[in-house]
Amino acid sequence: MQTESLIEGFSAVVETVSATKARFKLELGLAAGVMIIAYLWMINAKLDDFQFFALPAFGLFGFSALQARRYKNHSANHIMPLLCEAIDGLSYNGFQTPGILEREKQLLLPKGNFAGQNISLSGGFGKQWFRQNNIILKRRSGKRTVTSFHGVLLQLPAIGIASPMLARPSAQGRGALSTWVFGSDDPMPAKTSLGRLSDYGEDLTLFAPDGAALTEFAPKLANLIKQSDAVFTDSATVDAVLITQNSTWIAIADGSLPFSTGGIFQPKAALTGDIERASRELAVPIRLMQLWSQGFSGTPDSAELT
Repeated sequence: MQTESLIEGFSAVVETVSATKARFKLELGLAAGVMIIAYLWMINAKLDDFQFFALPAFGLFGFSALQARRYKNHSANHIMPLLCEAIDGLSYNGFQTPGILEREKQLLLPKGNFAGQNISLSGGFGKQWFRQNNIILKRRSGKRTVTSFHGVLLQLPAIGIASPMLARPSAQGRGALSTWVFGSDDPMPAKTSLGRLSDYGEDLTLFAPDGAALTEFAPKLANLIKQSDAVFTDSATVDAVLITQNSTWIAIADGSLPFSTGGIFQPKAALTGDIERASRELAVPIRLMQLWSQGFSGTPDSAELT
């Protein structure tokens, strides 16, 4: 899409989203006014207990975070459906959590729980398909809550090989491999180092049921990961890959989640820039789908989107 036609086509939604932003900011301003009145009353009442002064501030901070989240959700729900309509086969699924099995999640991702719901897309192009979820994982570390993963989880069809495989960072603790992917009867996997495949990634270890699978597929998988990292335009990188008989899961570490449109304190011009950027980001899962469907066999997989 050209910048001019993109802005023209989305002029109505920009006005709608901007009007909502103005309302949210007005509500936030009113809340700040209430806090100031509360402070003046406390001073007049000669209250000197810290908690009386802290509570309104904490309340305003929480309300500000709520308004920012409401605005981001509102803008995404207006902008993303129109962007997806511009490309046949794309669908915007709103805000969801990924449909990944817990055992697969433990193998693929660092420890942590999904922090709410995030933008979800899916695409079906003949026999090729993908599902993409922005994800944030959080876990407890002592008395603090920390982010253990920030990025994208991409699901693709099975790529037509019998051996399950898992590539993930060598230094990060993830789920135990003793039961592998399919159950307690699976053998302990063989493993080999893939090394560091991108400037932003970590050293990866590849696990497979036996050495023969490693010998056959390790070079191909390493090449696919390198090609995938070349698709990204920022510091995003393939963090882990899980290949099963049903699906291929790719975890992409990304400090800035794709399709993020609008901040509550951004000017209107910044919103149009966000729309243009999001339209470019739509090409990434499509290109990855093409790479992975052809990377091992040279022909697309025959699985259909369900």
